[in-house]
Amino acid sequence: MSVDDYFGKLQPHWDELANYNSPPTCNCGLCTCNLGELFQQRMDDDRLHDFLYGINVEIFCHVHSSLLAQDLSPTLDRAYNKVLEAECLWLQTQASVDRDGIMSHVVQAPNRGTIKFDSHPRSTCSYCHKLGHDVTLCYAKN
Repeated sequence: MSVDDYFGKLQPHWDELANYNSPPTCNCGLCTCNLGELFQQRMDDDRLHDFLYGINVEIFCHVHSSLLAQDLSPTLDRAYNKVLEAECLWLQTQASVDRDGIMSHVVQAPNRGTIKFDSHPRSTCSYCHKLGHDVTLCYAKN
């Protein structure tokens, strides 16, 4: 599953959880406790950890560990973008590996028409009058 698909599946669950988890109300009466901001920060941290712990750690282990090792938690958007970048690099690497695997199965045809130098690299073909081969190895004739 791609990172986009995974993130798209998480979003409805997060929205549903937000409907059930109503923000706490302030009891101080002056609203100096910043309870709403603290609740939002906690919800953002939960979403970040949900996202990071759900990605394929075998593929994205370096991104996963570097994001979690930061002193300040990154935003969910930043983490999402970093994982997307890593996914693009991984897909390019996989395409290269697949292409190399396919090319290793190609049957190589015999070398026809290649110019082979004999003991005299300045020899001239008596058929096509080109330098570098003789009439026995002439592509135009054979």
